[in-house]
Amino acid sequence: MDALVAKFRQQAHIAELEADSELQDSTSDASDSLMSRETSIMSTGTGGTTAHPPSELEAISPAVTPAVGASAPLADRSRRTEPPSLETHPNTTEDVERSEHAVAGVTDQTSNTDVEGLADAGTASPAVSPPDKDVTARNAAGEQIDSRQPKSMVQAAEPPLVNKPDPAPKTQSYKSKDSKKRKPNPGSPALDSDKAFITSASTGNLNMVGLLLGFVSSVDARDKSLGTALQAAVLARSLEVVELLLSKGADPDVEGPHGTALKMCAVHGQHAIAKLLLEHGADPDMDEAEGALLTAVMHGHEAIVKLLLDAGADPRAGDVLQRAAQFGRTKIVEELLDAGAEVNAIGKHQSVALREAVMYGREETVSVLLARGAEVDLKRGDDETPLMDAVLHGRPNIIKCLLANGADPKGKNILQRASELGRTEVVTILLDAGTDIDGKGSHNATALRCAAAYGKEDIVRLLLSRGADVNVKGSGDDTALMLAITHSRPSIVKLLLDAGADFRGSSVLQTAVESGNVATVTNLLDAGVDVNARRQSGISALEAAARYGREEVVKLLDRGADPNSKGPNGTALMEAIQHRRENVAKILLERGARP
Repeated sequence: MDALVAKFRQQAHIAELEADSELQDSTSDASDSLMSRETSIMSTGTGGTTAHPPSELEAISPAVTPAVGASAPLADRSRRTEPPSLETHPNTTEDVERSEHAVAGVTDQTSNTDVEGLADAGTASPAVSPPDKDVTARNAAGEQIDSRQPKSMVQAAEPPLVNKPDPAPKTQSYKSKDSKKRKPNPGSPALDSDKAFITSASTGNLNMVGLLLGFVSSVDARDKSLGTALQAAVLARSLEVVELLLSKGADPDVEGPHGTALKMCAVHGQHAIAKLLLEHGADPDMDEAEGALLTAVMHGHEAIVKLLLDAGADPRAGDVLQRAAQFGRTKIVEELLDAGAEVNAIGKHQSVALREAVMYGREETVSVLLARGAEVDLKRGDDETPLMDAVLHGRPNIIKCLLANGADPKGKNILQRASELGRTEVVTILLDAGTDIDGKGSHNATALRCAAAYGKEDIVRLLLSRGADVNVKGSGDDTALMLAITHSRPSIVKLLLDAGADFRGSSVLQTAVESGNVATVTNLLDAGVDVNARRQSGISALEAAARYGREEVVKLLDRGADPNSKGPNGTALMEAIQHRRENVAKILLERGARP
């Protein structure tokens, strides 16, 4: 085929060279004739150019531009078009190549038989059908001008002698990119028959699906909403249609808008169809991180999980075991472990099966995992254990199970977190298991200090009843009493004072005044706090009340506070004046303060 094409190209080239040689001579004569006629018209008259009525040829055709070097008519000089650059010359390589192919009679549609027929014709040029009417360009002498003759740059810029008809469509080159068939968009059916085919599958219409099989572009043609016909049949729960499509070569692993056909079976629990898909080569680990096995686990379809595992699905893929534990699928957990899943494997986001079961309160699953070797104190990225998870989520039964299996009750912050959350039952379980009641966690916090700060009165009572040290200090030498005062917990302040909390040598009263809690101040005064005591900065409770404008507290300080006692900024009256506390200043003056 290539040899024949090359031969025709050579013949066409020789023919063109001969035609060009003859046409150049005739064109030269025609050009001289036209120049003579134009010169005679322009030179007629005296003292300049005289306009004459146009000839018949001039009336129907534009002015002719003379050849290069000739004088142009004065009337046309203002409209002369600049010669085009070589870059805009119309005779491009592609045009020449297309012309060669067209002359040779070779197109994209030329068959091997056609080429052989042309070869048999020898060197004769292929016949060309004549046009319906004569539209050949002619010069003034009536001689034919070959349209293939190369033009000068000036001639290329000017219009032709006569109006030419619209050019015929260019013959398509056998190298044209458009000649290649385009594949239909796989995201949507290429034909109406594809849409009908997929719709029939979605309704489970076996006869119609069989009828349309011969009219579709592909058995795996896809619809944006339904997917392939196979996936549509799975949604329709039509085992017969699925079987027919698989027998016709449908690909079970094609991804659709709902995943693969096997994954769709895992969602809806279609065991029989899933088995059929696997028998026809469906990959049980397709998109393993979010594939059919994980989907079946999350939807609790035990039979499909077993089917997939028997078909070779990887029980260690993704977070399959962790998700089974999270949802409390105990039987599935056992199936996965039997198939080789690692009981202590760490998955996405540092998830571990035991911790997932603990957090979601899956007691039975926790027991199974522990019995199958789960590490009871296994830590993940946050350095917390399953026991801490049980404490935070308030799972007392699981806490007992973990402790019975060896969990460490003295882990850092365990009792503290249970206390600040007010989990009385959990605190009791931990204390019964031997947790240190005065143990310090982060920032030297104790369980009693945490309960006091968060206002968990029941926990404070429990801890005090179990022997917690009421005066133990944490960071900054703050005791449980000081934390209760700072956070305005008057009832807990009273509990701590009754339990022997030490308030001497501290600034508890000043702190209570600054917080403005009258009940706390009353409790402290009732407990015998020195009303005139000063904190390390030198300020007294009365001066603090004047500074912050605590009117009610100022009245309570009538129980013995000295209104004229001086601190670093003067008396309480001076503090009230400096901070523009007029109401407090009035009360102080009424109680004997000296201005």
